[in-house]
Amino acid sequence: MIIKFSFPKLIKIIFNAFLLVLAIIGFNAIGGQKYVEMAKIHITTFIQERAQENAKKFGNFEIIRAQSIIYVEPQDDFADIDGMFDAAMKTFGIIAVGRAAVCEKNLEDIKRITREYIPQFLEGKKTFKVESKRADKRFPLKSPEISAQVGGLVLSLCHNIKVDVHNPDVTVTVEIRDDNAYIRAGQEQGAGGLPLRSAGRGLLLLSGGIDSPVAGYRMLRRGMTVDCIYFHAYPYTSDEALQKVELLYGSFSLAHGDAIHVRTVLVCSLENTRWHQS
Repeated sequence: MIIKFSFPKLIKIIFNAFLLVLAIIGFNAIGGQKYVEMAKIHITTFIQERAQENAKKFGNFEIIRAQSIIYVEPQDDFADIDGMFDAAMKTFGIIAVGRAAVCEKNLEDIKRITREYIPQFLEGKKTFKVESKRADKRFPLKSPEISAQVGGLVLSLCHNIKVDVHNPDVTVTVEIRDDNAYIRAGQEQGAGGLPLRSAGRGLLLLSGGIDSPVAGYRMLRRGMTVDCIYFHAYPYTSDEALQKVELLYGSFSLAHGDAIHVRTVLVCSLENTRWHQS
């Protein structure tokens, strides 16, 4: 699958002034740097379009993409933030999703948000570490210095926890971007794969068994648009089998309905058909 190299790319989805969803998208690239840059634009465009489609289901959101980052901000109190978060976790192309706090780009505010936001994620944990990423090189502290400041603060707040830089229970991440600083602790696993409709079109022979739904899921996960055909041969196949197929399709369509379509073909009885051999 990886012929020459692979690399991760970060996409961020902000939900309000305090919380955001971090979506990490993986790229597997074949060819030179020019191909990689084209692939990055292609994939992030599909992710942004998918976020816009999901936003329509969960309320009034504003979606902005900048520096390979997608911001999804609710515009009123009626926006379903949790629903959008769950949708991001089910979106193909996203490897991991996590909540984070937004703060000003200064050490004082970073410590204030760390004090208010991080301890809840460390309850019951034994070890942690702090990772810092300084995209804005104008920030006066270097990444190790940021990690040392935030790590020392966490140790003073949580007395029953230790630092383990190799295998921590929780990783606290501080990111310094052009606009703000972001602080998060841990992340949830996403669906992975490639964004829907980023690949070709495929045909799936759908049945009531387990093999064809798994094949359909894997096709969707590779970014394909899937057309499904179910052959209903009543009375040789029962109405229960048709209902099972409809249930399977319903499960697919909840998260990926715009990329999967099902057609049912009624097969007439062949009992009275004569076959002539020439």
